[in-house]
Amino acid sequence: MTLSLDQYARVVTALELLGLPHADVLAAECISAGQWQELKAPLEARLEGAALDDDFLEEYVAASQRALTHFKRRLAPLDRDPLAWFAFLKCFGESSNPSRLARELGLTEIDLANLGAYWVGALPCLAPELRIRAAEVSPGVPKLRLGLQVYQTPADPIGIAR
Repeated sequence: MTLSLDQYARVVTALELLGLPHADVLAAECISAGQWQELKAPLEARLEGAALDDDFLEEYVAASQRALTHFKRRLAPLDRDPLAWFAFLKCFGESSNPSRLARELGLTEIDLANLGAYWVGALPCLAPELRIRAAEVSPGVPKLRLGLQVYQTPADPIGIAR
């Protein structure tokens, strides 16, 4: 059994950034806690020993970015309504403590990254008049309906050989 950098980044994101239960994450990956410790050790040693200009660090950053897509959840209405998104974005930008605002609303760093990535792709497709309305909306936070953050079984679980 081997551990890819993408798999490692996905599990580390779940455990360290989201604080998801170890048992749930490892069960979805079809491995035990002991197997996880054994499999991650060589990658962690390589990351710890890598020089700042080591390509391996760049590969890990890219794997970490890809891992974020595994943690999408519904964030209504921010994930579908451009007026709600822009109102929130303005409020977030004007906040004296945006991180605290996000936490109080139940939003994680991953939620914000995924929302940003979604809207970067979606905004150019909006009708011009809707883009203008969105840009002119007043700052505010709509009532949010957040989906549960769970660890979905990945397409490439660590414990299942391919």
